[in-house]
Amino acid sequence: MPDFCAAYVCCNRRCLETRTRGITFHLSKSYEEYEETTSQCSKEGDEDEDLALAIYESLQPVEVPSDGCVVVQDEEPHIVISDDGNLEEKESEPDVMSILKNISSQLDTGEHPQSNNVNVTRDSVLESAFRTFRRQRFSPAHRLNVVFVDTDGITEGAVDDGGPTREFLRLLVVAIKDSIYFYGQEDKKNLSLVSRALDAGEYRFVGQMLSVALIHGGIKPSFFSERLYCSVSSLPTPQISVEEVEDWELWEKLQKIQDAETLQDARDAVMEASSLLGLLGCPGFLNTMEQRHALVQEAARAYVEGRTQKALEQLVDGLKPLGVAEAIVKHPGTLKPLFVGGPKRLEMQDLLDLFSICFSDPGSNRRRLENRAMMFWKDWLIEVDEGTRPVTLEQILIFASGTDSIPPLGFSHRPNIEFLHCNDGNQKLFPEANTCQVILRLPLHPSYSIFVEYVESGILQSPTFGFI
Repeated sequence: MPDFCAAYVCCNRRCLETRTRGITFHLSKSYEEYEETTSQCSKEGDEDEDLALAIYESLQPVEVPSDGCVVVQDEEPHIVISDDGNLEEKESEPDVMSILKNISSQLDTGEHPQSNNVNVTRDSVLESAFRTFRRQRFSPAHRLNVVFVDTDGITEGAVDDGGPTREFLRLLVVAIKDSIYFYGQEDKKNLSLVSRALDAGEYRFVGQMLSVALIHGGIKPSFFSERLYCSVSSLPTPQISVEEVEDWELWEKLQKIQDAETLQDARDAVMEASSLLGLLGCPGFLNTMEQRHALVQEAARAYVEGRTQKALEQLVDGLKPLGVAEAIVKHPGTLKPLFVGGPKRLEMQDLLDLFSICFSDPGSNRRRLENRAMMFWKDWLIEVDEGTRPVTLEQILIFASGTDSIPPLGFSHRPNIEFLHCNDGNQKLFPEANTCQVILRLPLHPSYSIFVEYVESGILQSPTFGFI
């Protein structure tokens, strides 16, 4: 008898796919016929009870998904039955870390070219980025070398071993989100159309900046709307809403068409908007009231998606050099949280778990002072998390690392907390940080109130790289 090794069930008519050694049978019978066939096979096969039981259980009624296919998940690789009845192997989906590690492994870790030097002030981040990314020999595969210059033209005391780059890329993503290239709600941005920017190819540079921020700095550009992300990933976009139209005049006219209560009112509204509808390629005459909704949808989609198609193509081109565009198309669901939904709120436990504590020997006087400082630190974090202090958890992480969120792949160095002991009678009052190594150094104070006062003052007044 055939050596049955798997059985699959499809909707409506039950389909039994049996595989023998070198032979595949495909039977299409009713559920009752399968029970009879199974019984006969078990008798002819010397009453192999275990095998008969397995086949019988596989034929029991199952809840069938809407796509009409049951996936066998017990073994690797996953096997599914396609719509045409053929067996297909389904590869397991890699997680975000695996995808990003694969992209990062292709970066050039050698000496960065001079064209990758970034000279920047915090009030001109986007302008500085464009100067850098436009250079003929700029290489997105090499690391950046960022130098912050203060308002007096003096460079800040920071050698870029990762910290200044993370700070620059964090500020850059914020600047891009709030730039003329995007519009919409804070964390649901669509592409806007700026003709001169399109002619200059600036959307391509914007895409390149976002990919560099993600791969080199671990900065997630999580401000895309669902529509924009679907467009980038070549997926069908969701239903359009008139609220997504940023042009006030067009929005008002479309809303008037949509709110019309009679066919004549709707026709008058269409006539009033005819010039704008014509520019969008959506002229029309209404024969029924129902047609007004289709016309409004068509016009809104033409405005939000159609007119920005060239800008979208440039943006996607900019995501290609580091392989981000290809990864999004291949794994749209897995990478979606990196681009959609806004930044994940930093939790107090995230900071507690992030840092390793560099304690002195147990029982020593130094250890006693460090224990007290850690007690103050943890109590203070509770108050910060409650929102009762003038600083946020994100500001604390920025002070220590240059970024306001933990990168998907973590930091290249294990973050540490160290302590500022008195040396040669010189007791430091404020916290210090090495953002490249991600080291936070806490001062040692005799009381909680003094500790909080100096730590908060240091964080709020520091330009991030004031202490290295």
